[in-house]
Amino acid sequence: MKQLKGGGIFIVCFLGFWTAITGVFDVAIIHGVGKSLQSLTFQPVACVVVESKERLDSGGDSTTYYADIHFSYTAEGKAFTSERTFAGNQISLTSKRARELVMAYPKDLHTTAYYNPRHPSEAVLQKGFRGDEPFFLMFMMPFNIIMFGGWYGVAVVRRRAKTKPIAGGVKIIVERDLIRARFSYRTPAMLFIGVLFISSFLALFPVAFFYEFNPPLWISGLVWLTILGISGLFAWQRKRITQSGREDLIISESGRRVALPLLCGRQMPMVIATDAIADLTVEEVSRSSDPDVLSDYYPRIVRHDGTAERIGKLDDRERAEAFNSWFRNQLNLSASFLNR
Repeated sequence: MKQLKGGGIFIVCFLGFWTAITGVFDVAIIHGVGKSLQSLTFQPVACVVVESKERLDSGGDSTTYYADIHFSYTAEGKAFTSERTFAGNQISLTSKRARELVMAYPKDLHTTAYYNPRHPSEAVLQKGFRGDEPFFLMFMMPFNIIMFGGWYGVAVVRRRAKTKPIAGGVKIIVERDLIRARFSYRTPAMLFIGVLFISSFLALFPVAFFYEFNPPLWISGLVWLTILGISGLFAWQRKRITQSGREDLIISESGRRVALPLLCGRQMPMVIATDAIADLTVEEVSRSSDPDVLSDYYPRIVRHDGTAERIGKLDDRERAEAFNSWFRNQLNLSASFLNR
């Protein structure tokens, strides 16, 4: 938090730059996917391939390949010529893929094309989606997660600065004679996004290696189903843990006790009588050699005999102090209630 306050302007500028670059690629990819989706409504029409050749462009140390295929057709009583093999973005191909397309559509071939009934001058040889389109959506996934996650973090910091959340932002659940303070700092949604980030990044390498960035559509679909399934499984498991209550601090007025969450290394439930609590403190644990960079903050229960128990972990001292203030009020209210 200290780091974010000191470098807030830098972070916002960096996110702005990241968003601009990522947004350019996102718009191009989404535009291509939209065109592919629109092509599903195209109507078949007879056509003749009038030119078909492989073209390569050499620039610097890289060479890109294209399949230049032109075809003529007649639609709505007018003659047209098109050079679009696909409906989506016309991207560079591998040498193998360009050669395959040229061989599939040789010159003078009579075949079927698909034209746009609303704009007859638009026609393609292959309508629908290609495998590289879902692949590039997956390729951009980590970049988009960083972009949206960064702006979400900025919004959270600004909201905390303007309005102080109850109990330092720890979720409070009030039941009949129980009050639960939920210390689950990883929500199912956060875990889903985190696993999606990692799995989509890792999935890029085998697809790029085996298919040279041009996988078949069924491979792209299978990879998407796999990473979404894995992410969903982790999120479901996290939801089960959260709903079990094992990460909840439980305050019981009727029983005059506090049950600590199974966090901070605790493997077994621990119950502390409220009259055994002498004070609440905050313990700071630095994550690095520089304590001003990143630290974790643990609200602690201090017993009358001087022993202490960590309750849970928060990422900000102010939040930890706010939680202790709320917790202290709950204990005072409990004592007043029980001693009447």
